[in-house]
Amino acid sequence: MGRRKNWLSVIIAAVVVVFGTEIVSAEREYLPVVEDGKSWVMLEIDLDFPNDTIYYDITVKGDVTVKDTVCRKLSIVERNGDTLIEKAVYEENGVTYFYNGIELEPIFDMKYQKGDIYYPVGMPPISYWEVLDSDVITTSDGKDRKILVIGTNSKPKGVWVEGIGVYGVTMTSSFAMPASARVTSKRYMQYIVSYLNEGELLFTHDDFKRLLGEYTGICQTELPQPLAVAYTDGSVSAVCDGNSVSLELYSMDGKLYYVIPSFRVSTVIGKKSIVGDRTSWTMADMKQLMETLPEGTTMFGEMTRDSFMYTMMDYCGADFVDVSSGKCNFDSQNFIDMMEYAKTLPEELSEDTFGEDYWQSYESQYRENRTVLSNLYLNNISNLNYNVNGRFGEEVSYIGFPTESGMGSYISANECFAISSKSRNKEGAWEFLRYYLTEEYQSELSWGMPVQKKYFDEMAQQGTERPFWIKEDGTKEEYDDTFYMNGEEIKLDPLSQEQVDEIVAFVLSIDKCYYYNENVMNIINEEMPAFYTGQKTAQEVAKTIQNRTQLYVDENR
Repeated sequence: MGRRKNWLSVIIAAVVVVFGTEIVSAEREYLPVVEDGKSWVMLEIDLDFPNDTIYYDITVKGDVTVKDTVCRKLSIVERNGDTLIEKAVYEENGVTYFYNGIELEPIFDMKYQKGDIYYPVGMPPISYWEVLDSDVITTSDGKDRKILVIGTNSKPKGVWVEGIGVYGVTMTSSFAMPASARVTSKRYMQYIVSYLNEGELLFTHDDFKRLLGEYTGICQTELPQPLAVAYTDGSVSAVCDGNSVSLELYSMDGKLYYVIPSFRVSTVIGKKSIVGDRTSWTMADMKQLMETLPEGTTMFGEMTRDSFMYTMMDYCGADFVDVSSGKCNFDSQNFIDMMEYAKTLPEELSEDTFGEDYWQSYESQYRENRTVLSNLYLNNISNLNYNVNGRFGEEVSYIGFPTESGMGSYISANECFAISSKSRNKEGAWEFLRYYLTEEYQSELSWGMPVQKKYFDEMAQQGTERPFWIKEDGTKEEYDDTFYMNGEEIKLDPLSQEQVDEIVAFVLSIDKCYYYNENVMNIINEEMPAFYTGQKTAQEVAKTIQNRTQLYVDENR
């Protein structure tokens, strides 16, 4: 895929940031991480584009000399492509360094103790981590390893394990994205999926989850999917009182069957001056607009046939599979219209797809009307500033994905919990889950939008303020949001009150939950090539997809 190549130092930090080579106590020698024979599998999740994940294989590959210093060399291979990056890492006196292309830069000091605060490399000055706890554990290989529980605002966010790596910390950067980047999100999360020494599996994602759970008291979910949920029998369900933003979407007959601590919104945006002032449209509307646009204008940017169908199912899956009734609707004209548009897109993208200067002027494509629509994944109202005032530079419509249902946007839970009807202690389970809905929890959310409307409104109002960070002396210092375009940094004023009011009203109007089923998507992927190659008509393929998906749903209800 070749994206975010200058961000791999962040991934490096996720692996090596924990390590040092010195004695950490009088009783035992510290276990370094960067040794021959060690390897990791790393999962990276884009928090603003949650379907965008990358796996990396990371291995120690001997020595390399930089700045007259002998360092260890890490090889990073992206599984979704052929990207190969090599980075130099150096350890001395309990401090780990990596070579950033200019100098050996310290990333972490293993002498940190409980109560220490540090500002990690690759993160803006507004971000810092606290060492909330320190302990020693014994792993399956019989070795004692130091751990550091880290977080922000006294809330555990991750855990470092000596000689192994990190779990559960959001990685953020304020630097400009490279011109060749496909996305413009600034926030990523990296997870070690597995750690091996000489090919022997010693630590897994589940081990990290269990370890962090001991210090947070929260059962960690499997990534990137949420917990599997089961309906309760209603005996401990809660009645929605109208003071929540999105809980009603997770309720039935006025009873809350799912607990969601926070949520995010996904929609499609475009300039009001081009798409009009509206919050829904159809494929026919989009086709009509396309006929008026200058030649060479694209609707969704770098979109292939397959990526369009995946995006369509993200936004419109619930339009074609009714979870309540079990009825599928893939032989509808709505779906056929989407198939026909997908056929107009390239099968795959190449360097020649958009021309020589496309990536050099990537960030200006929306301002200059070369691309009309952009996906918007919103976890915080303040993040809207970058997309609206930065990428588009004028007022936008939250128009959503084109579909006949009238709602091409959706709300999705960042986490989703429920109580099994077979639980022997429903009251106790509810007492635990209800904490997520309390003022104490909702008022302190650091990621995602609160479901309690009072705190959602407060978070939204922060979008009209300049961002700030807390300095080491505890004082508050404001700074400006910025947007990079054509190599220049553009200062962004905060959102206006009118912009905030508009997005709040839009969020409150969304009446669709996220629905996606991998098996249904596989059926679509298997049948669509017959239409693309002309072997079958759109109607014939749609009928086959309808029959297969309906059979699948009937067999699995």
